[in-house]
Amino acid sequence: MIPWLEIARRYLGTKEIPGSKSNPIILQWITRFRGWVRSFYTSDDIPWCALFVGGVLSEAGLSHTNSLAAKSYETYGIALTEPSLGCIMVFTRNGGGHVGFYLGERADAYRILGGNQSDAVTETWISKARLTATRWPAEWGLPLTGRIALANNGQPVSTREA
Repeated sequence: MIPWLEIARRYLGTKEIPGSKSNPIILQWITRFRGWVRSFYTSDDIPWCALFVGGVLSEAGLSHTNSLAAKSYETYGIALTEPSLGCIMVFTRNGGGHVGFYLGERADAYRILGGNQSDAVTETWISKARLTATRWPAEWGLPLTGRIALANNGQPVSTREA
């Protein structure tokens, strides 16, 4: 069991509220941050992928970067040489970065559970070419699993039928 991944899964389907209102669930994640960041984040219109990751890690009793910048997770915790279920993956994108939790992969993409993916907490495929860092919470110790191969439909690839 990976506690932060279980927590993140509970938020699947959480969405921004269009217009001037904000989703109170998204806004409550900022209570787990310190300093100016708390006063800065006032609307779910502000990018919130790092807010989601930090909020989930904090809810699991782990440290986070105390930043709304996805790329702040490029130096978080321990660097991994290969992905493991629940690890934190950082990606580049036009205008910044993106961060989320690893669920598995196919030949060309990683399956990521993250916030602010189509304005919601979702699972999505992200190109492997965009990956900039694979990290693990230092307080948790090293992961016990490695890569997880998934079929294009999101289902695990069978490796043994008995």
